[in-house]
Amino acid sequence: IDQAFANVDFQLRNAGGQGWSQVYKVRSYHISLDEQAQDAMVRNFRQWMVNHKALWTCVQVGRLGSDEMRVEIEVEAYDPEGAC
Repeated sequence: IDQAFANVDFQLRNAGGQGWSQVYKVRSYHISLDEQAQDAMVRNFRQWMVNHKALWTCVQVGRLGSDEMRVEIEVEAYDPEGAC
């Protein structure tokens, strides 16, 4: 989960944005939505979105894109300057 959050930040910045500070909506898909996964998500939200809170929908699924994946995170971000 930590790596997924870092990947999202990298991709947002690579597209010309400012990373998690522009995220307003998060959807996460989990193979296991146990307490450990939820705690990791909340910890990362607090780390990456210090000054705001995004809407969050989380869903437990049977399988993701590859067998190695445990979580997929999808975000929507607002960029008033249109860099993204």
